[in-house]
Amino acid sequence: VFLSSAKNGFTLRSLRCQDARVVFREFDDGLLLVLVTSILSEELVELERRLEQFHDAMVLLIGETELHECKHVEQLKRHLRTTSTFLDTMLQFLSQGDMGTVAG
Repeated sequence: VFLSSAKNGFTLRSLRCQDARVVFREFDDGLLLVLVTSILSEELVELERRLEQFHDAMVLLIGETELHECKHVEQLKRHLRTTSTFLDTMLQFLSQGDMGTVAG
């Protein structure tokens, strides 16, 4: 759906169904992140901010060059697996609205 919308000249930011919401964010280099949540009361701006924070954390942990100029998807997957514990913890704190304790 997201790719089809881009081909037709419009940007799809999110989809919402009865019990879930899907938010899309494409970064300048073509990297597409997708957030799926069952918290329907949260504002779209907040969900998009989470995707931005998640992207920034991946850049911090993996490196901008490795993330944005990835030539080997399997290598990127390995890098992401090694940082998955931190990223999961970060997402947990983001959902609680408490980013201050992630680093401490």
